[in-house]
Amino acid sequence: MKRLFAIILAALLVALPLTAFAEERSYVYDYDDLLDDSEEAELQKYILSVKSRYGFDIVVLTASDTNGMTMQEMTDNFYDANGFGDVNGGVLIALVLSDRAWEVSTSSEIRNIIADDEILYYSDEFTGCFADGMYLEGFERFSDFCAREYGLYESTGSTEPSYYDDPSYGKDDPPIYDPSYYDPPVRREDFDSDFDYFMYEHKTGLIVSVIVAFIFALIKISSDKNKLVSVRPV
Repeated sequence: MKRLFAIILAALLVALPLTAFAEERSYVYDYDDLLDDSEEAELQKYILSVKSRYGFDIVVLTASDTNGMTMQEMTDNFYDANGFGDVNGGVLIALVLSDRAWEVSTSSEIRNIIADDEILYYSDEFTGCFADGMYLEGFERFSDFCAREYGLYESTGSTEPSYYDDPSYGKDDPPIYDPSYYDPPVRREDFDSDFDYFMYEHKTGLIVSVIVAFIFALIKISSDKNKLVSVRPV
């Protein structure tokens, strides 16, 4: 029994770091340091909640300059170079505060769902936040807009701009997120201890690790049994 426990423990120690590392990729690239660490974590969690609901990627990029490129070139190049949107496509919003410029790049899969004219029509809602220094809220409002558009497409199958039916769409200070579309972000302060938060953050990795360890232990036990030699007295 002690040997079995040791085998399972060893397998867990090997499997857990691998699964935890592969569990999540970043969708927030704040190279201009407009967000603090807690805001970056909240925005990442927010974007993941949209991805878990609809499957498409939302990417946020801030930069101090465009490195000699146009805004469109920078956003397109960054999106393509990092391989986003491998499931249902994706959308990237970039903000270069020093140039007071922003740009959105959408993949071919969702270009008709989240159209350029709709983004421009709605843009005052998130660019107004940027102008007031509320960068987190601006990016969350943009993410909310993308999720809402994709949700309307899923429910109706139509790619017609939503404001054709509702001229006031997006102009009535919408909520930062709508729980009817996806889950709100989970924060550290929602938990009683760091351990509880760790268990929540890595629950997928822990489950996979236990399964891997159990399979490894069964293989090891089966292998040991096959090596047993029956000794009979002469």
